[in-house]
Parts: sequence; C-alpha cells; structure tokens
Amino acid sequence: MTLPFWSTFKFKSESDIHLAEHHKQVLYDGKQASSISFTYNAKATDAQLCLESSPRENASIFVHSPHALMLQDVKAIVTHSIHSAIHSIGGIQVLFPLFSQLDYRQLNDSSVDTSVCATLLAFLVELLKSSVAMQEQMLGGKGFLVIGYLLEKSSRVHITRAVLEQFLSFAKYLDGLTHGAPLLKQLCDHVLFNAAIWIHTPAKVQLSLYTYLSAEFIGTATIYSTIRRVGTVLQLMHTLKYYYWASNPLESSGITPKGLDGPRPSQKEIISLRAFMLLFLKQLILKDRGVKEDELQSILNYLLTMHEDDNIHDVLQLLVALMSEHPASMIPAFDQRNGIRVICKLLASNSENIRVQALKVLGYFLKHLGHKRKVEIMHTHSLFTLLGERLMIHTNTVSVTTYNTLYEILTEQVCTQVVHKPHPEPDSTVKIQNPMILKVVATLLKSSSPSTELMEVKTLFLSDMIKLFSSSRENRRCLLQCSVWQDWMFSLGYINPKSPEEQKMMEMVYNIFRILLYHAIKYEWGGWRVWVDTLSIAHSKVTYEAHKEYLAKMYEEYQRQEEENIKKGKKGSVSTISGLSATPAPVVNGNLEIRELDDHSQSQTPESEAEYGEGGAGGVSRNLLAEGGVGLGVKGPNREALTPGGGRSGVRR
Repeated sequence: MTLPFWSTFKFKSESDIHLAEHHKQVLYDGKQASSISFTYNAKATDAQLCLESSPRENASIFVHSPHALMLQDVKAIVTHSIHSAIHSIGGIQVLFPLFSQLDYRQLNDSSVDTSVCATLLAFLVELLKSSVAMQEQMLGGKGFLVIGYLLEKSSRVHITRAVLEQFLSFAKYLDGLTHGAPLLKQLCDHVLFNAAIWIHTPAKVQLSLYTYLSAEFIGTATIYSTIRRVGTVLQLMHTLKYYYWASNPLESSGITPKGLDGPRPSQKEIISLRAFMLLFLKQLILKDRGVKEDELQSILNYLLTMHEDDNIHDVLQLLVALMSEHPASMIPAFDQRNGIRVICKLLASNSENIRVQALKVLGYFLKHLGHKRKVEIMHTHSLFTLLGERLMIHTNTVSVTTYNTLYEILTEQVCTQVVHKPHPEPDSTVKIQNPMILKVVATLLKSSSPSTELMEVKTLFLSDMIKLFSSSRENRRCLLQCSVWQDWMFSLGYINPKSPEEQKMMEMVYNIFRILLYHAIKYEWGGWRVWVDTLSIAHSKVTYEAHKEYLAKMYEEYQRQEEENIKKGKKGSVSTISGLSATPAPVVNGNLEIRELDDHSQSQTPESEAEYGEGGAGGVSRNLLAEGGVGLGVKGPNREALTPGGGRSGVRR
C-alpha cells in the first residue's frame, strides 16, 4: 500500500489526506477492512523488514507471521506532510510575514508581481481547509486580523479578483462547517467588512464583494448567527460615512473623509455599491425580530451629521423601508430615540426629494403611534406649525409631489413610492386622521407665489376636501372641532375674484362651507355657534378686503392729483380727496402720509373662541375702520353698512 493509503480502512481519522464525505463512506464502511488478508506500508518498517499490518480481527491465512523482507538496495523512505513540516517550524503563523513583502520587487525584474498575493492566499486557504489544527492556530493567533492589517499597508494592486474569490470560497467553506463559526466571524470583521482594504480596488471587484454579501452571504442561517449584528450595523454605517460617500462631506458636514489616498470608483459606481451595502444592512436588521435601538441610533446619527443630499437620500429611503416593513419594532425605537428631531432637520433640506422622504417617515411614525402619544409629541410642541415653516424655508411654492405626501399623512395611507402625479380620488372609506395637516397645506398655499402649479395644487386640495367631507360625517366633525378653521379656509379663495380660475376656487370654498355648516346645524349640539363664528370671520375678511381696496383707490387718486398739480406748476400738499374722504389725512413735512394695514391674520381675525366673546366681528371691524378713517367696508345699495346679522346701520360723516 502506498501513499495515501496508510490506513487499514478501519477509522476515518487514519488517513493523512482530506477526503470527501462520499469517499469516506465508501472506503470506511467496514467491507474494505474485513477483506484485507495482508498489507504492508512504508511507515511500518524495521530496517529491511516490512511488518504485516492487516487488522487483527481478520482470520490469518499464514502459519507463521507474514512479515516481508525487502529486496537488496530497497530502502524505506518516510515522508512528512506539509502540515507537519509547517508545524515543526512554528505553525501557520510563519506565513503571515510573507504578506508584508508583497511590494518587494523580484530579483531579476524591476516590476512587482501582483499574482503573489493570490498564490500565497490560495496556499494558505488549502492548508486551512485540510487541517483542523491549523484552523485552530489561525483562530488563536487572530490570523485574519494580521492579514487584513498587512493588506491595508500594501499596495492595492495586489487585491485582485482572484484574491476576492479565495476569501469568498473560504467563507463558503467555513459556512458549511459545524465548528467554523468563530473563524468565519474573524474573517468577516477584519477582511470582508474592512472598507480600507477594498475602497481602492477596481469597481467590479467591490461590486462582486457587496453583491455576495447582500445576496448569498446573508441568506444562510449560519452566517447570520455568526456575525455580530449590532457591531456589523455600526461598522457599515461608519463605512458609508467615511469611505463610500457620494459627495465629499468635508465642506458641509465637517467630516474628514477617508479613502482619498488612491483611486476611487466614480460617483455612479459609489451609488451602486451603497445600494448593495444598504440592502445587506436592511436584510441583516429585518431577518430576526426587527430593529434594535442601537442600530436605529446609528442610522439616525448618520442622518443628523451628514448634510449632503447625495449622502443622505439612500439612507433615508432605507429608514422609510424599515418603518414600512417592520413598524412593530421601528416605531417604539424611533419614539424612544427622539427620531422626530431628525425629521425636523431633514425638512429644511434644499432637495425636495429629501423633504418628501422625511414626510413619509413622519407619516409612518404617526400612522402607528397611539393617539395619546401623538398628542403629546405633535400638539404639545406645535410641531404641525413647525412642519409648515420648515417646508417653506427653501421654496416658495407647493408641488404636487409634496402635496401628495402631505395628503398621505392627512389620511395615514402612506406608501413608500413617491407619487408625482395627482393621487387617486378618495372614496367613502378614507378618513381624516391628522386634521391639522389641512391647516398646514392651507398655510403653505397662502405663503406660496402665484403660479400655474400652485393653482393646480389648490384645486386638487379643495377637490379632496369636498370629497372627504361629502362622504364621511367623521371627516366633517374632525374639521369642525379645529380652532378658527374658517380663517384659513377663506384664505384659499378670493373675496374679489378677478379671473374664471379664481371664481372657480371661490365657488369650491363656498361649497365646502355649505357642507360643513349644514352638518353643524343638523348634527352637532350647539352647531349654531359655528354659524355665528363663520359670519363673524366672514365679515372681518370682507371688511378687510374692502378697506384695502378703498386705500388703494385713495392712493391712486392722490397720485393722480399730485401729478396734475406738478403739471400745473403748483406745489403743496393735498389734504383731502374729494368724494373719497371727508377727513383730512395727516400731513408730514408737506407730504401726505398714508398708513396701510399690515396683512396679518392675527391682527385681523380672532384666534380663539374667547376672543369671539370679547369683541366678535364688530370689534375687529371697528379697529379696522378706526384705523382707516372710513365707514364700514361692506355697504348696501344706499351706501349703508351691513352688519354681520344682515341688518343695516347708517354711519354719519
């Protein structure tokens, strides 16, 4: 019997070479050992005598001991395996210093051989695969930590596709071993997850690595139970921040980037690599029982400290996906870690995409939050008001995309997809869950600059309200319970429409009032108060618009009179304008001084029901009229002022 058949096929451990399992089952099934009559091998020798080594259980066919005598000039040569040879000089650790010599030039060649690393690694992997003792030496000596450190210090030209394939093949091999988990964990932490090794390698090599991690790697139960989950999430977020950034974070975020001392993939390639890394991160988090607070905290910290839109957008999409797919763990952790602060920060972004994604995070948060906790967070700190203010920092209009997202928060029918076209019409099953969003949208529309898109959004908003209020009593009651809703509702229309579009808007506003006032007087106890409040605010609005129109006409008349005086060569002030005012305006240094009213709703309309009782519309009107020096702004056919109740009262001039 010659190498490698030194055993008697009795025990699987007798063989010095690594055999496949199906080979072991054939050779060591007992039949081979029982069939041996005599056997000799080079190890069982004594000088020129070859000792017979067949199993003792087998019946002997010889009368005497069947030892054999070697022929003349035949000698027994005993060899040792590579494992024994390396073990005799110190173990597998003696190979580690070779990785520090990768950049050394060959003796007769001035260039560096880039294939040495792959060859050396292949030799190391074969040794580890064929010897459990060497695997234990590798684990005890933290071999992959040393190799990873030495590869960081060497030139990146050595990290080729062949090197990656060696690492991945060994990872797959360890995944199949029952005792390979500790060594696999060391390989992942110090080599596969070490961005400093891979950042300067060709983009295709990196793409292969992160494709494997996000697909085949995370799919096995052994690997998932082996790696440190929280530590891996923290390591990946650190990698995204310092190595795989799409835009340099130094200027805006003040973070010193890494990976600048060599070639980097292009921005497009970086974005693709980040997508695979975030996919791996998502699967890692959702594979078990959902997110842990420390994992979510690392994501929130990233979003708070990074300020570049390119570096934020994909991580923010990951957060939206996590809240959508696993709200049971995400919402409590998000609340516990004060994630609402991150939303407020992101709403001030220059990019509408970032603002929309931040609104979606808020939508999922409010959707799965209890009513009591929602009131504590949003209403106690007036966060709905802050929401509108943050959205208007970098824009002066409201797009359909932003409105669609706000509508999703209003009805808590949030989806991960960003909708750029008008959303489907609501049916009778859609309920208003966050009525304060109505005021937010109205405030945004009022503060926006006139445009075609704004008119489209305003029409869509009014149409949605009509459908929501027409189909559900609960929806109508939600708005009627809000404070001073008539104020912002009137701001959506035009008291004096000047175009067919404005006339259409005002008719839609009247339609909404008709629906709500009818409900109030028919279904609500004390609904007549809503009518009184509405008439009061309507009178205030109409009076204010009439007064503004009066001031504008008076100023035009004054300008015309002054121009005529200048043409005639007359100099002096005009103290009164005939037919418009009998009260002389104050004159300052020979010039007519005209005070215009400040167009703020707080000074024109009451802000609470308490103010209604104190002054009502009459008090507001009197303030406006006294300040402008005119009678009531709404007049009848005989120039008599109309009261809120519809009566008439004359004003003596």
